[in-house]
Amino acid sequence: MIQRTLRAAYNRLTLAEAAQQSFDVIIIGSGAGGGTLARLLAGSKLKILLLERGDFIPQHSDNHDPVINYSSYKYRHTELAVDGYTGKSIPIKNSFCVGGRTKFYGASLLRFREIDFEEIQFPDGISPAWPISYRELEPYYCRAEHLYGVHGCDTKDPTAPFRGQPYPFPELPWDPYIAQVTAALEKQNLSPAPIPIAIDYRSGGRCVFCNACDGYPCMRLAKMDSEVCGVLPALDDPNVSLLTNAVALRILTNTDGDKAEAVEISSGESEATLYAKHIAVCCGAIESALLFLRSATAKHPRGLANSSGLVGRNLMLHNFSILIPISPSRRNTSRFQKHFLLHDYYQSDSSRKYPLGTVQLVGRLPIHAQLPQWSKQLGLWLEDHSIQLFVMSEDLPNAANRVECSDEGTKRIFYRPNNLEPHRALVKKTVAHFRKADFPFVVRKLAAFWETLGAHDCGTLRFGNHPAHSVLNPLNQTWDIDNLYVVDASFFPTSAAVNPVLTLLAQTIRVADHLASKLALSHPEPTTGFCPHTQVNQA
Repeated sequence: MIQRTLRAAYNRLTLAEAAQQSFDVIIIGSGAGGGTLARLLAGSKLKILLLERGDFIPQHSDNHDPVINYSSYKYRHTELAVDGYTGKSIPIKNSFCVGGRTKFYGASLLRFREIDFEEIQFPDGISPAWPISYRELEPYYCRAEHLYGVHGCDTKDPTAPFRGQPYPFPELPWDPYIAQVTAALEKQNLSPAPIPIAIDYRSGGRCVFCNACDGYPCMRLAKMDSEVCGVLPALDDPNVSLLTNAVALRILTNTDGDKAEAVEISSGESEATLYAKHIAVCCGAIESALLFLRSATAKHPRGLANSSGLVGRNLMLHNFSILIPISPSRRNTSRFQKHFLLHDYYQSDSSRKYPLGTVQLVGRLPIHAQLPQWSKQLGLWLEDHSIQLFVMSEDLPNAANRVECSDEGTKRIFYRPNNLEPHRALVKKTVAHFRKADFPFVVRKLAAFWETLGAHDCGTLRFGNHPAHSVLNPLNQTWDIDNLYVVDASFFPTSAAVNPVLTLLAQTIRVADHLASKLALSHPEPTTGFCPHTQVNQA
């Protein structure tokens, strides 16, 4: 087992210590956006404070226990929100920890396709164009892939976009069982392609290709998450400090309301006000929007930076289905199952008027851990005679899909799925293909919207080219407040139909470059090559 040297003690402040200082930048949240932003600004001589609502997840054998991670959710915080339409309570499984959701993600780092940045017509409406193009973001995609050490290969993906540099590492070796499945799909003129994966599988790397990656916090720190690639390297800079178990209550502005000045923090039974010249909000689409709404003032009565009225609106979650193709006569012998994706239906063509989405293998799901005791043996049998697929299609921005916060602090989520016709078509085609590939039975489940909260939610603080139609400008700076930024998936104007993290990372690097230039700082380049933190002890 590998243990980061003094991992839990590096440059940590107490609330009292932080309250006695002032900072150049306060970053709220240590997930993909916040942790990466901290690393990119480290070495700039800026005095930076990284705030995290949770703490480090310990390296322990429990990290890879399927019951703990898929049943009891030991490392996640389940909060209740209210369905704004029905009034019923709905659970949100939040990842309040250093590294945020990336501690549990499957490390699939895919680029959006070029078409995802353009306007697309769907049955239920329009997916609008982004204020930046793929070509503008492409160099930052390359840097993000190097920063997170992505293994990949684009030659088999029919939708692979232009790239200025190759992947930093080759595709992962294919498991023999999965290779048999892909051969059966290729006979149907499909193009199974490697999923780009961010794990430390270099020669001498920490990954052992286990079956506890997707949905688990890695006990070896071999998954390239925001803690490993962002927070820990950032904390090597003595000018970067970390405050954990700290909840951001409100952002405070100056009298004129055009500058953010401080963040009100609660930690345990204590509260304090922390001051900074610049503030970056990186809490995730739901929590960031709620923080803006809670920060309403006389100058910003509808919520901070909400002159457009769009704060909290246009919530997108993706349309998700889990498919479990079952082959009773064939045993799944793979350990690391998450190898391929199918993008044959990702774009429209002469036979389809609109795109359908992506199909991806997920890590081996511990079906037995989610079943009652009497049926656990059935669950184990299913795990050994099936594979598990993640089918994802785009949902569209809709101002009525939104998050709100009551005066009492209750989270209200108003969401109704849309654009389900393409998703159902993709599920139907996928089922047919896998039946032909010797999986005669396919269990399918369309995820309820509340089951996807805390996964791919985005869009609540969208960026754009005009302050009347967006909350942020194309560099993620609020139109209304010059020194207030948002660096999480809140900024997405559309959800596309692939995993969002790499696009968030690319834009984070772009925003960091802008901040460095704006503040006239020396900005050392940390992303010329893959350099995960190496100060570890072997145990």
